[in-house]
Amino acid sequence: MFQLIEYPHPALSTPCSEVTEFDESLVTLLDAMHNAMASNRGIGIAANQLGASKRVILVTNQDDGAILECINPEIVSASGNSVDQLEGCLSFPGIGISVNRPDSVTVKFFDREGTEKEIEASGYTATCFQHEVDHINGKTFIDEMSRMKRGMI
Repeated sequence: MFQLIEYPHPALSTPCSEVTEFDESLVTLLDAMHNAMASNRGIGIAANQLGASKRVILVTNQDDGAILECINPEIVSASGNSVDQLEGCLSFPGIGISVNRPDSVTVKFFDREGTEKEIEASGYTATCFQHEVDHINGKTFIDEMSRMKRGMI
């Protein structure tokens, strides 16, 4: 039903809709995201990478290896600067790009039951949150590149 899509599929540049119902269709989507992330050895994934226009992401916490299911995530604060962190993306296989991002973030989101959560993340986990939230906002990591470099990809 769900399949990993690759750039330049239009779903990757379309902002996603907020989740309003925490029902079986959400569980089905989360399961598909877990499967796609595991089978492609990813550390994060956004619903629109499977063609689902929903504000849902999965992020691996570098501290304990737990996979965080985040519905309607919002980065509420960010600080620091991680210079030229090399990022990859399941929708851009074989490509790694250096991206400047804040080094730490605070993220609010809901879990699959609809319980509101908040997490402070730093380092690679913070980068992953930012990368995946960009996805559900219709932005990819190449959007910050020059037109010429983007054209090469």
